[in-house]
Amino acid sequence: KFGDKILKETQVFATSKFGYAFVNLKPISPGHVLVIPKRVALSYTDLNDEELCDIWDLARKVGHAFKTFYQTSCIQYGIQEGKCAGQSVNHLHIHIIPRKEEIL
Repeated sequence: KFGDKILKETQVFATSKFGYAFVNLKPISPGHVLVIPKRVALSYTDLNDEELCDIWDLARKVGHAFKTFYQTSCIQYGIQEGKCAGQSVNHLHIHIIPRKEEIL
């Protein structure tokens, strides 16, 4: 589950003890994916240390794999927490976006 949305198994491409990685349905560029905690958490501070370490480790692994797949050395990791920060789904999520100079 991602906020009030149900994730399909086909959307999820990586999992960890406390997290999922899945394709963003509204990507801003090729390879834009999200990592979320399995437990619905609205805020970064709602997660415990074990959950935080786990989802960031999953994000690191996805980013590392994407550097090779998208042939780039640049990955953007980001969190938007709260509506005024641009968060559109009420479930903490980490954006992982492979970047290349020509698309900045």
